[in-house]
Amino acid sequence: MTNTTTTPAAAVTAGAAWLDTHRPGWDRSVNPDAIEAWHPHNSVLGQVYGYDGAAPLTEQQRVDFGFVIPNERPTGSWAEADARLAAYEPLSVAWTELVESRRAAL
Repeated sequence: MTNTTTTPAAAVTAGAAWLDTHRPGWDRSVNPDAIEAWHPHNSVLGQVYGYDGAAPLTEQQRVDFGFVIPNERPTGSWAEADARLAAYEPLSVAWTELVESRRAAL
């Protein structure tokens, strides 16, 4: 089951709490200007673990914690690729805002 009712900000807050437990200080190693949630190296998990697939999470946890959008079977069309990139933008924004707010609080 995918999580379609949680806002990106709420999912990202849950993901940050998970990272706080499993990788304390993670937010200091993330470049907020480089966050691209769709990218395997520039996503928050990619920046923390070196590659987003290296994080010990299930696919559902990745969705619930705001690291990825629900995985649907791609058709391979350019329009679909553009739509998926656009769907990741709210997660990128939410992660960037969270990291920047933590930095401002220091």
